[in-house]
Amino acid sequence: MTEIKVSVIIPVYNTINYLMKCLDSVLNQSLKEIEAVVVIDASPDNSIDVVHDYQKKDSRIKIVNKVVNEGLAAARNSGVAVSSGDYIIHLDSDDFWIDDNMLRELYEIAVFEGCDILRFNGYKYEDDKLTSLIVDEVDLINGCFDTDKELWCYGSVFLFFFRREFIDNNDLSFVDGISLGEDGIFISLALGAAKNVSSISKCFYAYRVNYSSMMNKKWSIDTFMEEETSSQIIANNISKNEDALYKYLFCRINIYWLSKISVKAKRELSKCERMKLYALARDNFIKLDTELLSKSNLLHRRAKLLHGYFLSSDFKKVDKFIDDVNCLRLTSVFSLGFLLLCLSRTKWIFLRCFSYLNIFKKILNKLKGMFVRIFYTFMGKDKILNNS
Repeated sequence: MTEIKVSVIIPVYNTINYLMKCLDSVLNQSLKEIEAVVVIDASPDNSIDVVHDYQKKDSRIKIVNKVVNEGLAAARNSGVAVSSGDYIIHLDSDDFWIDDNMLRELYEIAVFEGCDILRFNGYKYEDDKLTSLIVDEVDLINGCFDTDKELWCYGSVFLFFFRREFIDNNDLSFVDGISLGEDGIFISLALGAAKNVSSISKCFYAYRVNYSSMMNKKWSIDTFMEEETSSQIIANNISKNEDALYKYLFCRINIYWLSKISVKAKRELSKCERMKLYALARDNFIKLDTELLSKSNLLHRRAKLLHGYFLSSDFKKVDKFIDDVNCLRLTSVFSLGFLLLCLSRTKWIFLRCFSYLNIFKKILNKLKGMFVRIFYTFMGKDKILNNS
């Protein structure tokens, strides 16, 4: 029996429109000693039929057909459980790979460097074209989470190539029941456990930007609580590294919470539900060192105020503060809009004036020509020339 070098775990739920492109990008790989473990998570479309058709043509496809939808974390775990490759990689079924030599290159690098985890890069895919990078470019050989700050990034599990022995020895798995932030929990735990982590800047992955994604849908209080719980698990996973923990929570309150979560919560939750969310969020933000925050020039002044309200458990002030931020944001948007309108009107007025000046200039030239002809007619062209 042929040794399986790489297992590709593909969870599928309601992505039939993109599934064929995804599977083609796997089966066309130049590295042939692979298996594609496709986990149909009780998908309501006909994805299972598409996968069965592919399996008839290529025996390297292995199917796990779930009758009950258990979520992304459980689907990934189910795929890993039945896989047999020396290395494991995850691929979302609405995305695809852009290089047929991808798995061969990742496998050869991982074996040569002896790394537990190998990270790579990719592009966002919007309007049928590749756009910006998914993550910052990082080139690293056998780095370590404790010392290499470039590794302090916990999203996009599909950009990681894992050695199976490392996964098994550390009993790593996704947390069942969590579908929002499940990859961050897994990666933060894996990076902390790995002895050797390498990273290449080469882009292999096409991440399809979904404008109807989770962040753009309306959340229930349970979804907000799940997202916050995931964040706290990530914080606990990296808590032994104080610098990494500080950076993570710093970015969360300064960027993610201030500009996204708080605004979304204010718009979609009742006041009672928001108080419940604030109480849970406080447990995360109290881990930030107040003295370090006060000295930081990078932390936004508004984030410092928000942190202070969380520390004092004054959730009414947190709520009012978010109101003020939203009002300021709306005012800024309207001001910018008004400025752009004024600029556009100014440009229009200038162009109109310029147009009128050109018309006036043409009229003057015509009048000048007309007066010259009249003068020649009455005075006589020959007489004028003789006098001159």
